Amino acid sequence: MLSPASFQTGKRFYYEPRETTGLYGNQFDYVNRLLLEEIPVKKRAAKRHFGVHGYFTRQSWNIVAEYIKNYSKPGDLVLDPFGGSGVTAVEALMNGRKAINIDLNPMAIFLVKSLLMTTIVRQSDLAQAFEEVKGEYVKKEPKTKEEIEKALKKYP
Repeated sequence: MLSPASFQTGKRFYYEPRETTGLYGNQFDYVNRLLLEEIPVKKRAAKRHFGVHGYFTRQSWNIVAEYIKNYSKPGDLVLDPFGGSGVTAVEALMNGRKAINIDLNPMAIFLVKSLLMTTIVRQSDLAQAFEEVKGEYVKKEPKTKEEIEKALKKYP
């Protein structure tokens, strides 16, 4: 009842993958990518944010990652309009893609903002902060054996 033939009278759909010259060459065919075989679910096998929260629609990271790697190439933009806890965004970023994660749920938005640290940091601000921390360390750096031992006891 729900097959394409039921809705498209007189039309037929075929899946015929085309030959490509290279995996990520100029002829990357987004439309006719080969379908993936069954992917076994791996839960919490990677040290990402999974397991930090119990968001109700969280997807298995490894399956999402395999689909991203198969249906896009590095540098592509991956859009998840129902992003939830951000699994798609995290896996897109981990696999060299850019990501847009959209959701209406305030909890989902909070999780993604917290876990992906979406704040943009200018390199000049980071360099300035590093120099400040380094300067403070140089001022207070332990120089004698006693100062080193005292510092190691205080900061094991």
